Amino acid sequence: MKLRCIYFCCIIGVMQEEESKKKKPVAAFAELARNTIRINKMLWKERKGTIMALLFFAILASSIPFLLSGSRGLIINELVNFTGGKELSPYFVWFAVLFIATSITPAALYTIQSHLLQLFRFFIEEKFDLAIIKKRGEIDIAIHEDPKYNDLFNNVREHGLWRAQTFGERQIYLLQTFLQVIVASVILIIAQWWVFLIILLSTVPELIVELRYGRKVWGIWGGKAEVRRKYWHVHNHFDELSSVTELKLFQNLSHFHGIVKNLFQSFRKEQKWAERKRLINQLLTLFVSQIVIIFAIGWFIMEVIRGNLLIGTLTFFLASITQFRSALSDFFASLGRQYQDGLFL
Repeated sequence: MKLRCIYFCCIIGVMQEEESKKKKPVAAFAELARNTIRINKMLWKERKGTIMALLFFAILASSIPFLLSGSRGLIINELVNFTGGKELSPYFVWFAVLFIATSITPAALYTIQSHLLQLFRFFIEEKFDLAIIKKRGEIDIAIHEDPKYNDLFNNVREHGLWRAQTFGERQIYLLQTFLQVIVASVILIIAQWWVFLIILLSTVPELIVELRYGRKVWGIWGGKAEVRRKYWHVHNHFDELSSVTELKLFQNLSHFHGIVKNLFQSFRKEQKWAERKRLINQLLTLFVSQIVIIFAIGWFIMEVIRGNLLIGTLTFFLASITQFRSALSDFFASLGRQYQDGLFL
């Protein structure tokens, strides 16, 4: 039976066929969802308090920007009315208090959130590292001599821990950005539903770019696994004193250094090409979405000129557009990276 991934064998004891990596995006997302549930069950069992605290701060962090821009807009409307000869409403003081509170709270909020995420990251590193070491020790000796196993283990060694950490941590960030998208969507739909729709449609290509990039990266790592195994095999000659002594004794330092260099460049060449292609696609999708944002901003400004919108309300809608565009873009990018990391899990 082939080992699909030592990484998840360590954590959930699941043996999968290597061909299962070549899935359609929908199937891959379904697998990603299942893996996410399994990991969360494991993490929840030992870190309920930390996860609850992270969820609480994620909800706060996602709502504060809208409370800040909303209170600012209400204050501006009140001051505009006041300068026009009207009296301030009895709620003005509460608007000011809310504005001040939401202005000074984020710094402390993000500091505490960062601390909790760091502790969470430490826990994931310890949990996964020990599990991988234990599972590798339990695997049959004959499997250790299998080149395919060694290729797979090199992928785990180079990606396992840091992808596990970011996979677990990014879930909190995904929740936070998703909540921001929901809140901003409700605001824009109330303001003008078609503005929400065109911004949404113009941002979707960013997700497609990230998904294609993630599949490309996995294809490179999978296709070049043997090259990476050879690279680490030769590289290890420079890590051990006995090997370095032998290389110097037989004057093979330059020769082995050249082998390492060629293997490394052979692998990076495809990665650089993938990065360049990703950059071009990102710039194209960004250009389209920014054109849409400019159009939406111009439309709301014209509504103020026509007298259909108050200045304070304009600032709130513009801030909501910015938040929606930024949160949706971050959500799609993070989802794409989560998909990419999931391919290695």
